[in-house]
Amino acid sequence: MRSIPAEGRRCSGGGGSGLLLRALLYVTAAFTGTMAFRLTVPAVAFYARGELRAPLAAISALFVAFVTLRAASSVLAGCAVERVRQLIYLPPACMAFNSAVTLAFQAVSSVEHCLALRAAQGALNGLSWPLTQLSLALSVPERLRGRLMSIYFASGSLAIMAGNFAYAFISEEPLSEQLTLPAALFLVTALALAAAIRSSRPLVGEALRGAARAGRDGWALLVVASSLVMTLSTCYTMGELSYVFVSESLGVSGAFSAVILGATGGVGLGVSYLLSWVADRASDRLAVTVSVALSSVAATLVAAREPWLLVMGLALAASSIKSFVPLSRKVAASAARPSLAMGLVNALSNVGTSLGQLTLGAICRGELSASWGEVSAFLLLSSGATAALAAALWLRGR
Repeated sequence: MRSIPAEGRRCSGGGGSGLLLRALLYVTAAFTGTMAFRLTVPAVAFYARGELRAPLAAISALFVAFVTLRAASSVLAGCAVERVRQLIYLPPACMAFNSAVTLAFQAVSSVEHCLALRAAQGALNGLSWPLTQLSLALSVPERLRGRLMSIYFASGSLAIMAGNFAYAFISEEPLSEQLTLPAALFLVTALALAAAIRSSRPLVGEALRGAARAGRDGWALLVVASSLVMTLSTCYTMGELSYVFVSESLGVSGAFSAVILGATGGVGLGVSYLLSWVADRASDRLAVTVSVALSSVAATLVAAREPWLLVMGLALAASSIKSFVPLSRKVAASAARPSLAMGLVNALSNVGTSLGQLTLGAICRGELSASWGEVSAFLLLSSGATAALAAALWLRGR
């Protein structure tokens, strides 16, 4: 696929040192911004549960409020930038506001206030990350785009791990001190994004002007729509649910389940870079189709529930989703309306994750082992859906 016209490709790389610095700024922002938010998740959850006596339903509502507003604002951001190009500068401002919102959690006195602030964070994140991904994708040479997007998302994955470790060290501190570190990291993210987007703006503007002439909407929109199915079918590898799922399906401790998820996630990062290299050097169609097909095989192996097959399935599922996410953003940048496509792919990813986890949560009302028949049915349906999707992507991309 060739999404940017020749003149756009010539300018999109910039000088070698300029490209390296720009990529480093985006990767740094992904790390600090993701780590900042990750630190707020347990801090706010435990504060709401312990100090505000929030029921479990309200704790779940914190996640729902965040995801709902993030999905809606992602689409809004994509539409807005199409009309007003200057709004590409929204991410730094939103990250600065995120710092203030983070500090505001220490002043809340009710669960409703917590929900409002978490919803505000969702909106700010939705206005930030899709535009950040768009700026990165359109400001680097197409021959490097897949690999740089893979590194960008790998940085975020590493930040989640770093955030978990960092929280362990500050968890006994007062809430005000727990929130100081993420607030500072949001400010660092704002500065990094301001510098990155400032250097990218001329390249992004030229790429957006050429996108309508060069975009391939049929293929790009199918990949964008696929993000809902992909995140739904691999939801058991994401978030807090993944730890419980692995622990109860294998009968291992929480600590060992974290080791398994860490190891399989590491495999996923390696496969992600490999498939991104394939996309850059050979074919987007091949790389995307393989990433989706891996999800189909993964769900079948996990459904078998044999320990080694299940672990192999988790590794394939992690490889699938960690590959598909950067590849889908790479393809979204090639659409005739790349800013809207980037907003939609982010929104649908959030919706798919939420639907998948809510479905598994509804199925597993008691012990996981008692509901494994229903879980297996969900996994096998996911396997069939992603197999059909892989075939459609391969045929449509020809």
